[in-house]
Amino acid sequence: MRPELTAEDVVQKSKPAVVLLRRPDGQGTGFFITETGVIATNAHVARGEQTLVVVLPTGQQLEGKVVYVDAEMDIALVKVDGTGFRHLPLADLTTVRQGQTVVAIGNP
Repeated sequence: MRPELTAEDVVQKSKPAVVLLRRPDGQGTGFFITETGVIATNAHVARGEQTLVVVLPTGQQLEGKVVYVDAEMDIALVKVDGTGFRHLPLADLTTVRQGQTVVAIGNP
């Protein structure tokens, strides 16, 4: 069994993949799940929008297209053009165990 990272280590490693998502009436947060520009966020952040402004940790702003919204599962996917984005890979469900620590990181 490998040791878990501290919360501080998880945040430090994750920050380059976390983005701010702006919509006309507010904002939310998300994170890259692929190096090709796919961002996961909550459905309520993207609901009703075709595009969002994606603000990278560097401050660069990109147009993100809302490509999927599932209100029941409260998840949405947003896509920006480009490649080479720092991302957080999703866990392999066969390796996730009940009781493992979970950390939620956002862009306040």
